[in-house]
Amino acid sequence: MFLVELVCSDGECAATIEQVGDPDRLVSELCDCGCTLQIVSVSAVEVVGVRTPLERARARRAKGLPLAA
Repeated sequence: MFLVELVCSDGECAATIEQVGDPDRLVSELCDCGCTLQIVSVSAVEVVGVRTPLERARARRAKGLPLAA
């Protein structure tokens, strides 16, 4: 996975977007103004699972810990 920073190709548009994914797919993305987005940086990232509050509470309960940290 990659963190890709994109900017609008229209010099008058200030849109800057960060997305995680495959850069080849993101190149074809369009800005809300209708212009193409250009990749200005690409960084490798590791996607880590995120637990919902309910999942965190269940995990804490399973370990015998108090529900509030």
